Amino acid sequence: MIRENQPAPAPSTNMLTKEAADELIAAALAQQAHTNKTAMQKAIEEAAQKAREMAGLSREEIQRMINVRRRRRDSNVVDPN
Repeated sequence: MIRENQPAPAPSTNMLTKEAADELIAAALAQQAHTNKTAMQKAIEEAAQKAREMAGLSREEIQRMINVRRRRRDSNVVDPN
C-alpha cells in the first residue's frame, strides 16, 4: 500500500529520454542512409564496369588495330622493283 507521503518510485536508469531516443534513431537512420549510398555507388560502378567489358573495343581502338596490321602487312611486302 502506497502512503500519500511516499515519493514516487524513481524511474529506471535504463530508460532513455525521448530526446536521447530520437538522437539514437536519427544516428541509426543516418548510418543506414550512408550504407545504402555506399552500396548503391558500388552497384553502379560494378554495372558500369560490366557494361565496359561487354561493349568491346571502341572505334578508335579498332582503327588503331587495323592501322597496326596494315603497317605490318605493308612492311612485309617485298618491293618488286
